[in-house]
This record gives sequence, C-alpha cells and structure tokens, in this order.
Amino acid sequence: MKTRDKILKESIKLFAEQGFEGTSMTMISSLLGFTKPAIYAHFANKAALFEACLDTISQEQITYIKSTLENPSLKTIETKLHSIINDCILIQDNHAFLFYNRFYLLPPVELKEQIKYKLDQSTEKWSSMLMDAIHNAIVSGEIDKSLTKTEVLSSYMCILNGVGYEIGSKHNLDHIWKIFWRGIKAN
Repeated sequence: MKTRDKILKESIKLFAEQGFEGTSMTMISSLLGFTKPAIYAHFANKAALFEACLDTISQEQITYIKSTLENPSLKTIETKLHSIINDCILIQDNHAFLFYNRFYLLPPVELKEQIKYKLDQSTEKWSSMLMDAIHNAIVSGEIDKSLTKTEVLSSYMCILNGVGYEIGSKHNLDHIWKIFWRGIKAN
C-alpha cells in the first residue's frame, strides 16, 4: 500500500471516531509512525486531507454501486437493488460508512459547503446509475410500467437512507423489502 493510501485509510478511521475537530495531524502521524512532514508532503493541511478522505469514500461508493449493477451473478434488478441495501447494513461498522454518515449529518462548519458539494456530486453519479438500471427494468417489464423511474428511485432511496442511518435495522429489512418489491414489481 502506498504512503498516501495508508494516510487516507488511517485518517478516515480517526475522522470517523474523533470528528474533524478532534483529529490532528499529530494524531495521524503518530498512529502511522510517520513524521508530520511526511503527512504534509501528501496533503497541504488537515482540510485537504479530510477532502481527500471524502473523495476516496465517494469514489468507493460509486465503484461499489457500478460493480453491483454490472455483476453478472445478480441477474435481476430485484437482486441488484436488494444486494446494495443488504451490503449497506453489513458495512455499518466500517469506518468509511461511519465517516460518511457523520459528516453528511454534522459537517465541520468550515468545510460545510465543500462537503455538501462533493456529496451532492457523488450522490448524483451513483443515483444516475440506479436510475438507468431502474429505467431498463421498467422497459423490460421487470418493474411495473405504471411507475416512473423517479418514483421507484425516490422510494428506494428512502429505504436505503433509512437502513443507512438505523443501526441494527437488519431484522426489519426482509419485511421492508418484501413490501417495497411487491409494490413495484410487474404483475
């Protein structure tokens, strides 16, 4: 693993656990066993490091959704959409997941606009991929043609967001999914 990648990995962990204000470049360098100048060789300051962490997580999210939608072993839109939600539950203890949720809800004041902009861009990319997949499923008759792709995506996003913020929601997912899928599937 490259030095920059090590810094990002450990910084995501610290930012997730300690918050932006509670994380210092000294903490990061100590955790990694690096000198502070080694960190500054890769990132101009803590804000730049934080933004790089956010970019990394956003890109991983986009890559994950793309790979799930293109996974040939997931043959139906039902299995693809369900897989994304189910995996969201499985990664709730992951530091990247905690980082994303923490700073989506409570961004540092000095970075609030940059975070909102970056998260909006990322969300637009992966929701566009979902929208295309849903559209194709409507056209192919897998999803009820009386529904619009926007209606289906909006409903799906509510479930995805709810599952993402409700730690321990695994026990409810099967019930939620059953009702959701019954409502959108083609007869």
